[in-house]
Amino acid sequence: MDPKWKVNAGTYGFVNKTGNKYVQIGQGKEYQFCAAKTSPLEEMLSDGYYDPELILMSFLGNSAKRWANDPNAAVRDVERLQAQLPPDLPCIFMTTAPAYKKKIVELRLRAQKNLMDAFKVTGLRCSFLPGATPETVAANQGNKHYFRLNKKGMVKDPYHPNEAAAKNFFALEMDQICSAIFDQIEPTKEPS
Repeated sequence: MDPKWKVNAGTYGFVNKTGNKYVQIGQGKEYQFCAAKTSPLEEMLSDGYYDPELILMSFLGNSAKRWANDPNAAVRDVERLQAQLPPDLPCIFMTTAPAYKKKIVELRLRAQKNLMDAFKVTGLRCSFLPGATPETVAANQGNKHYFRLNKKGMVKDPYHPNEAAAKNFFALEMDQICSAIFDQIEPTKEPS
């Protein structure tokens, strides 16, 4: 639990009905992702908890340095993910929207490339969607209006785009996202 904010995660979607996007993982029926000798993903997908028809994972920031600097770490992590996903669960892995600073974007681009390569090496069947594309980088990098500003008008959080940036990001990525959803839930059947 964060000592200042008293929560440790942000959540979105139909599960969180509180009106506050921040929650404490481990508190409340919907957020029991912690169990001894079990990963949060395994716990969430255990019998009697969630039974999703599609899972979409979207992250990159906190692991960017690990994956950017060590392609083998990306392969190991993707192999662990593959072992934890039910074999019949459709899945999409999407990297997050680009950051404000060029240095952060470059690190995340290296991490994204290593993850994409890891998906190919491991044969993970999830659709992989790069969140950092030439269009999304051009939209976010250096655009202070897509990030939270301090009272002096300077970017105070160069890592996390704001709501306006999110709307633009999803508008730019919508075709790619929709294609991935249909690829996963209605895979093209081979002619008989």
